[in-house]
Amino acid sequence: MKIFRLFIYVSIIFLILFSCKKNNPADVSQLYGLWKIKSDSMGTRESLNLNTDKTFTYKSSGHIAESFSFGKWEVVKDILILNSVMPKECYYVLSFDGKCKSSHLLTDELIRKTILECESPAPNNFFIELDNSKFVITQDSLVHKITHKNCEEIPYEITLHR
Repeated sequence: MKIFRLFIYVSIIFLILFSCKKNNPADVSQLYGLWKIKSDSMGTRESLNLNTDKTFTYKSSGHIAESFSFGKWEVVKDILILNSVMPKECYYVLSFDGKCKSSHLLTDELIRKTILECESPAPNNFFIELDNSKFVITQDSLVHKITHKNCEEIPYEITLHR
């Protein structure tokens, strides 16, 4: 009888342990490489490259302007977090979260420079700051929600895909 009870207890513990859904972090190796942001109606092309050394590069190009960023990335559970590193050269700085979907225009916040008292090398080349920007990792995409106070449509999602 003791053996039977022991068997029942062990079986129950085994079922409890293996039936619990684990919140596994994303498989980081699946994130490496080039991700593209779906093009908008203005013909802008955007991409994000996640390197194996936990660095990233972001590029955007359109008809009249280009922008870029680089920095470090990390994964916490199923969230990709990007943080830019400011370049030592002079550029205008725009926030990744500082644009609205409907207008494709910058919000009315102050445009900063990478170096406070510098002159920008070109008015159509911007550094995009990703400051603790979070992307939800799904099976085939990365999804970022922008909830900027100056945007009419809240939230605005940016989806990256392979």
